[in-house]
Amino acid sequence: MHLKILAAARGHCEEMARLGYFSHFSPTPGRRTPFDRMKLAGYERGVGENLALHGSALGAHVSWLHSSGH
Repeated sequence: MHLKILAAARGHCEEMARLGYFSHFSPTPGRRTPFDRMKLAGYERGVGENLALHGSALGAHVSWLHSSGH
């Protein structure tokens, strides 16, 4: 696991919990996109992000398959 990516992901999770939202896109200027957040953490390569609000990997996968836009 890459520690810079971990830091970006953890920061986004903490922000979503604190501000009460669940999205790939942050309402905070400068942290709007996954790339913005990873760049702030010092990682400037290609990026992607998976979000899941589910109790298991299988459940998250099934939810992702049935999610509009994916």
